[in-house]
Amino acid sequence: MAERGSKSVTERSEFDLVITRVFGASRKLVWKAWTDPKQLAQWWGPHEFTNPVCELDVRPGGAIRIHMRGPDGTVYPMTGVYQTIVEPERLVFTSAVPDDKGRSLFEVLTIVTFAEQGGKTTQTLQARVVKKTAAAAPYLAGMEAGWTQSLERLDAYVATRKNGSAEDTADREIVITRVFDAPRELVWKAWTERERLMQWFGPKGFTMSTAKLDFRPGGVFHYCLRSPDGHDM
Repeated sequence: MAERGSKSVTERSEFDLVITRVFGASRKLVWKAWTDPKQLAQWWGPHEFTNPVCELDVRPGGAIRIHMRGPDGTVYPMTGVYQTIVEPERLVFTSAVPDDKGRSLFEVLTIVTFAEQGGKTTQTLQARVVKKTAAAAPYLAGMEAGWTQSLERLDAYVATRKNGSAEDTADREIVITRVFDAPRELVWKAWTERERLMQWFGPKGFTMSTAKLDFRPGGVFHYCLRSPDGHDM
């Protein structure tokens, strides 16, 4: 049974899942979106998921480490290993999801091929479950939906790259990950409640003399930091 849309076909074969999708972008661009960790982090995972950790060692035997964060804040870690890399034609990798004790719940072999014609790229993704435990059932049940949504996000992402509305900002980005010994609700309040924010925001020795938070999409955040020598910024 196959699901057909304007750009993709999903089917079953000797693999557990096969999805073919046509992207309106060059193979070089689509390949880069798969192999550059900063780009892959922009689209990997279902809708509304983010990837606070995305590390790729793109070479045979190289490691993959991705932490997907769901809309509710739950983090889903994934590890993997590249098996074959033929740039820009073919990627083969295994991936696994660990349980809370670090043991693999299941392992999937994924083969992704890229073919270009007329400035468009036909990408075929094949996935086969090679190992699984009983606890893997909920994850595997969502594999097709997860990949479908990921590729929808990839389609939207490469479209922005092609149209020039997305740019590489790696040289002017800062990404910091920190673990706090406190519940998420408390850390959230520290960011979103004025009185709490004023207690910690800014470098050491600085104070926040003014803070206005209109905490909603489009709301204004206005603040003034005072340095130890009395200068306001």
